[in-house]
Amino acid sequence: MPKSRTVKAENLLKKINDAEVQLSELLARYHLSFIGNNNPSSKVLEHTIQLLSHIFVKASIVLTASLTTREKEYIELASRGYKLKEIAKFLNIALSTAKSVREVILQKLFCRNITEATAVARKYQLLP
Repeated sequence: MPKSRTVKAENLLKKINDAEVQLSELLARYHLSFIGNNNPSSKVLEHTIQLLSHIFVKASIVLTASLTTREKEYIELASRGYKLKEIAKFLNIALSTAKSVREVILQKLFCRNITEATAVARKYQLLP
């Protein structure tokens, strides 16, 4: 009797997950060996895997994020050191609107503050 689609799908997902785990470990070992650690402890290896996965996930999220013109203007002004009130005045918007724009930017770029968002936007060339 043939396996149900659910069982086949679960088996396929397990194979994919196993392959991802193997690839993650291989990349982490390669990275550690590149920086001179050819025999990492399991703790160092796990930490490196987590760091690399975070980098890949964040990069893919950020690269797919599309910022509006207003959001790009906001980040550009913030990167030049303008404060929230100054940005609101420069963009001719209410302070509450400027706060909302900032929050949307932080959500889109998965950042904790505007300084981090500015760095991420520059790193991934989201600014003109």
